[in-house]
Amino acid sequence: MYLVKRGSSGGGPVAGDYIDKTIAALTYYVATTGSDITGTGTLLNPFASIQKAIDTLPGQINHDCLINVAAGTYNTNLYIAKVYNTSSATRYLRIQGERTILAGPMAIGSLAVVNTVGEADGINYQNLVLTIPGSSFTVNEFAGKWFLPTSGKGYSTYDLAYMVISNTADTLTLRNVALLTTFDATTNFIIFEPAVITTRPVSTVGCQKSLVVHYNSLSFKASSGTYNVFDKDSAVWYSGCDMTRSGPSSIHGSIASEATCYGVLTDGASTAASGHVASNLAVLAHNNCVFRNFTGASNRQAAYLTNSIGSAVGCYFDNNYYDVRCLQDSTYAFTNSGNLCLNGNYGFYAQRGGTIDAIYCISKAHIYVNRVADGGIVEFSSALVSYTTDLNYFDSAGGLAIDVTTDILYRKIVVQRQDKTSDYTAVAIKSGMLYTNTGATGEVIVTLPSAVAGLCQDFSVEAAQYLRVKAAAGDIISYLGDNSAAAGYWRSNVEGAQLRVECRNTTEWRITYMLGAWTKDS
Repeated sequence: MYLVKRGSSGGGPVAGDYIDKTIAALTYYVATTGSDITGTGTLLNPFASIQKAIDTLPGQINHDCLINVAAGTYNTNLYIAKVYNTSSATRYLRIQGERTILAGPMAIGSLAVVNTVGEADGINYQNLVLTIPGSSFTVNEFAGKWFLPTSGKGYSTYDLAYMVISNTADTLTLRNVALLTTFDATTNFIIFEPAVITTRPVSTVGCQKSLVVHYNSLSFKASSGTYNVFDKDSAVWYSGCDMTRSGPSSIHGSIASEATCYGVLTDGASTAASGHVASNLAVLAHNNCVFRNFTGASNRQAAYLTNSIGSAVGCYFDNNYYDVRCLQDSTYAFTNSGNLCLNGNYGFYAQRGGTIDAIYCISKAHIYVNRVADGGIVEFSSALVSYTTDLNYFDSAGGLAIDVTTDILYRKIVVQRQDKTSDYTAVAIKSGMLYTNTGATGEVIVTLPSAVAGLCQDFSVEAAQYLRVKAAAGDIISYLGDNSAAAGYWRSNVEGAQLRVECRNTTEWRITYMLGAWTKDS
């Protein structure tokens, strides 16, 4: 680093006249065998704590800075408040942990692939699950660790590591696997776990106006309190980190902050309130993350958004009360990249106008993909939802759910009424609307939208004038086998007469309820 003079000329340095900043990339080393008193942060003379390395960094980061943490357990309260050069997005502070190898290279048997929707061997199974029988390992403690095929590539990068979901006897079950190499009986692999940073709760501003990267399987754990906080225009990346803990949130962002998570494990106890939290315009992206064991009371959720936006690609949700919960105007975007949901109470919950786009759920028990309050909208794909009987679940305030596979629109039938005194053409988005002729002084014709299976409309004669319900061009309206002509109608001028029509296919509306005298076209 170097000192920058603020104003005076000549003479020596004056206290308070200078600020410190980097002039080149920096690397500090931390190890349990190091010292915060005599250590200098070098490889041969490391610091003992990560916080000491952070505090030793200059106040302004204009170059890439790395804190290399040796394998071990570090019980610390991390606080990062550095200023980074906003003119270059490539400048970062990265905290990188070494891996502890749990098992040396071992041969595996032939692989078995699950949840592949019938793909054949040899296809890229990215973001899917692999079950691999082994031949020489017996330790049943690999769940939550990381699996790495060696194949001569070494293990310095996270990119080829896969999360171990479970380990029973000689079988490993992996998540988020892409077959970048050939798995066969001669392939070797290693199991590793990260360096561990056991954190106590930090203040509400853990990372402020900073660009920080937590990298290569560091582990952040706490018994209570909010921690790993980022806010106020900060940008944070978590890659291969373990957020196992029992506190209320593992990653918490607010005030226009942004976090991107790659391969992050969040494994909470029953007392956990939330996994990853974003609020007040924060952005939280999940890529190949694992959320497990957020069970218990109704406020337990893996990902939780309020007035925020989030995304997930290739994530694994298991045994959560809510997999994703969106409040207020939050938007949570799920792409078609194999989000897997298992064993929870609610898959995706949008509330108070929140929107969830393109939900993809595989083998989720008790899935309520379109639970929406206050008119919110959910789009989902029934092709990837196993429990279709629960797709019509809404709160009492109503809402819309659209199946992007079939284009069927689901909605809570909340009585909505429009009084018409002149001719009107109904629209599909107002399916379930009640139309009347209240105040009409002559015949009123309401033309139905083009037939789409799942639509419905209600009609009530409130004035002693004809209310005509007319089909669109090419469609008919049928009642007990009595069909109107194409683009024909049924009508009544009897006060109190009622009619309900539902669309069964692309050409036919069927009368499912009739009260009073109605006649069809002649």
